[in-house]
Amino acid sequence: MLKSLHLKRTRRQLLSLNKWKLRAVFWLCAIAIGAVAALFSVAGAFTDGVFHRIYLQSPLLAYAITPIGLALIAWLTRTYMAGTEGSGIPQMIAALSSSNKKLHAALLSMRIALGKIFLTCAGLLSGASIGTVGPTIHVGASMMYAVRKYFPVRDLDMHRVLIMAGGAAGISAAFNNPLAGILFAIEELRKN
Repeated sequence: MLKSLHLKRTRRQLLSLNKWKLRAVFWLCAIAIGAVAALFSVAGAFTDGVFHRIYLQSPLLAYAITPIGLALIAWLTRTYMAGTEGSGIPQMIAALSSSNKKLHAALLSMRIALGKIFLTCAGLLSGASIGTVGPTIHVGASMMYAVRKYFPVRDLDMHRVLIMAGGAAGISAAFNNPLAGILFAIEELRKN
């Protein structure tokens, strides 16, 4: 009796069109996050290389670019791109641990993801000693969370799952290590 009940439940899970749609959304988003993370890493290395070439050719120009560029980035962040501040990891963890949907929207969106990529590359072009790992995790969580608009989810726990899955995909892509993302997801599942 118990065995047949388990088989029916498993069959329902495997044959459910809604479950497969949800799986497809997670997989497609994870692939997109990986592609964006790879492009972000390439763009970050390129902009950092441009600054180093400028420094080798004209150190005085590089010394002028750094304060001007960083001041411009600070102004852009405060004026137009609120929510892109910080490394990205604390923002993702704050959104993950909160049940406030307004906080989620303030910390995670496609606008924030694109702004984070742009500002990080601008920082590297200005000579800032920053990396793309933390921002990649924030971008991943933002991209996955933005999916909720196209694949409506009413459940607050599902919002957390989207944030966690995006962060895990970002970690996997940033460190080029899928196990790191899996361990992060397990750790967050244990907490929640």
